[in-house]
Amino acid sequence: MAITLLSNYPKNSEYLYMLLDRLRSDCDYFLGYGNRIEKYLWGLNTADHIAEMEEIYNYLDESPEWLTAEEIAEYKKIMCCKHARRII
Repeated sequence: MAITLLSNYPKNSEYLYMLLDRLRSDCDYFLGYGNRIEKYLWGLNTADHIAEMEEIYNYLDESPEWLTAEEIAEYKKIMCCKHARRII
């Protein structure tokens, strides 16, 4: 279930693209300098944060070039596992 009420926005909303990019940026920070501390995530915990990304990504008419469904799945995999590390 999305935190953002997606029906309030058109499927090509610039705001949703910006929010999705913010969520992606939070994932990178969480996995790096954020030391996996959930309070730095927009969604306040990894499960809600990733769920929001998936909901927005699937809602959009056109997928962004800078993020794929596979990358979201990879974020989910490494963020929800305490010992997983991102390979850069």
